[in-house]
Amino acid sequence: MMCDDLKEILKVCVDLVCISRQLCELDDGCGADFSEVVTDLKWNRMTLQNRLTSLKK
Repeated sequence: MMCDDLKEILKVCVDLVCISRQLCELDDGCGADFSEVVTDLKWNRMTLQNRLTSLKK
C-alpha cells in the first residue's frame, strides 16, 4: 500500500505536467522567469532519485 505522501507526490507531478502543457499551449514563456521553478524541480527530482537509489541498494 502506498503512503499518503507518495500519493500526494504523484498527484502534484501530474498537476505539474498538466499545468506545464497548458502553459506551453498558451504562452511561449518569453519574458517569464521560471528559473527558480526549474531549480526547485531539479532539486526535488534529485532528492527523489537519491531516495530510490538508496532503496535499491
